[in-house]
Amino acid sequence: MTNQLQVELNWPGRRRQIPLVSHRVKPRCELHFPGSGDAPESGGTAPANLLLQGDNRLGLRHLLSGWRDQVRLIYLDPPFATGNRFRQPAGRRRERSAATAYSDAWNHGDGAYLNMLEELLRLSRELLAADGSLYLHLDYRTAPVAKLLLDEIFGPACFINEIIWAYRTGGMPEKLGFGRKHDTILFYARDPARTRWHRQKEKSYVSHRYGFSNIELHEDEQGPYTLTNLRDVWDIPALRGNQPERVPYPTQKPLELLRRIILASSDPGDVVLDPGSGSGTALVAAEQLGRRWIGLDNSPLAVSVIRNRLQALPERREWTWQQLSSPAGVKVKADQSGDGEKPEAVRQRVLSRYGATPSNDHLYHGERDGAAVQVLLPRERMLHLRIEQLSGICNRQQRRRLELLLPDGAGLPLARWRRDCRRQDSRLVVKQIPPELLNGEPLRRHRIAFDEIPELVVRKGTGSGNRWLELADMVFHDPSDRQRLTIDQEGWRGLVDSWWVRDSAGNVVWHSGCITTVAPEVPLRSGPLPAGVRLRVEVCGRQGAIW
Repeated sequence: MTNQLQVELNWPGRRRQIPLVSHRVKPRCELHFPGSGDAPESGGTAPANLLLQGDNRLGLRHLLSGWRDQVRLIYLDPPFATGNRFRQPAGRRRERSAATAYSDAWNHGDGAYLNMLEELLRLSRELLAADGSLYLHLDYRTAPVAKLLLDEIFGPACFINEIIWAYRTGGMPEKLGFGRKHDTILFYARDPARTRWHRQKEKSYVSHRYGFSNIELHEDEQGPYTLTNLRDVWDIPALRGNQPERVPYPTQKPLELLRRIILASSDPGDVVLDPGSGSGTALVAAEQLGRRWIGLDNSPLAVSVIRNRLQALPERREWTWQQLSSPAGVKVKADQSGDGEKPEAVRQRVLSRYGATPSNDHLYHGERDGAAVQVLLPRERMLHLRIEQLSGICNRQQRRRLELLLPDGAGLPLARWRRDCRRQDSRLVVKQIPPELLNGEPLRRHRIAFDEIPELVVRKGTGSGNRWLELADMVFHDPSDRQRLTIDQEGWRGLVDSWWVRDSAGNVVWHSGCITTVAPEVPLRSGPLPAGVRLRVEVCGRQGAIW
């Protein structure tokens, strides 16, 4: 393969054939795509707004079966081949914690980085619509060779712009040469004759008003200016630790950068894809601008940060989080229902598959083995007073057990609810409703498991002037069969993928990363934590549940 200058690209270990077909691997999940009758055209209502956790190349192959030639805009911000390990910033001073966001170390001798980049770009082109655009964000290390690679994949005529994002940050570590204070964004179109394009304007300040009689002048606090077509050099400040937009994730990009790209190359209702979502800036910008979006990332820390940012938006639509290693997706709470099914029908389906008998006295939803069963659906709210009432009813009826079925335990005061039940001399057992029961998917008996959300045992400690927490145990009262099997074989730690600590504002102040490689004898202890604030521990199970 050669480019316009007949310069052939080659590197050690280059794969000459990359099959561009959809990819299904068992037992990985089956993603849900629009049917043939509701292809995701601009302004349509076909489902998007997917957050996928897993390898982005595997995720792109999954997406091919439903979104080939349908995505309007792809923003790709891959690793830059820096050789560094990026850690989560933590604390008010943004010092680095022990949590690794992602590793950017590559063996360049075998061409691993370029093989990864080429596969991402070829898969991305297959997903682009005929009038779609791709923006590839890199720096000085790999942008030159990526330009030649894009010329091969898209064709030299599809190159539109080399955008320079210039910023000013502290530090000048270079002993020789000028400070490296810019990134490069390569803009390519699938078909330049058809690509979606909205010209953007920028302010051009003038030192005087003479000679501008035929041009409309505006004025702000910096002086008079005219509006001119946006250049390919963008002076947008990089984010600093004291800015409200900042989140606890390294390499975060500013919203203004992504807003420019999305406004220029898409319309409301179009699908924006970010195969390396990181802190989720592209997804947040797309949501704010009325675009549909699909995000991919393999980092548990990145997924946690993205979920927090999306949940914090004052106005948001329903979106779905799916793990590429879990059997089904988890529907996220939204203000409006995504389906027209009545809550009572969903509740009866859940009770039936749980083996509970509907209650006759309407004090609670069902009964099972002498326990009262209450079903909490995604868009319902469970007040603290209601838990007290239910536990009091159980006590009066001499029921020593209240079973609460809910979609996700994230953000709920489960520890407080359990304490309230114990004061009423009853036990609260919390279980997760299988997502396919909520989504109305075809049911398979072997996939239905009401996993218990355990009680977390957390120890506090200090050392060397630092505060830390330790995830010491998880208490189960009625685990599902698959949970019991894992506990018998590996102990409770075999159920944990990662865990993290939040502050009272909901920000992740420390994240473990994946703990599957941590030896059983090593305590699950956090790094240094901020002092003087209330902290909360959350756990991500290997099946994707948040405890």
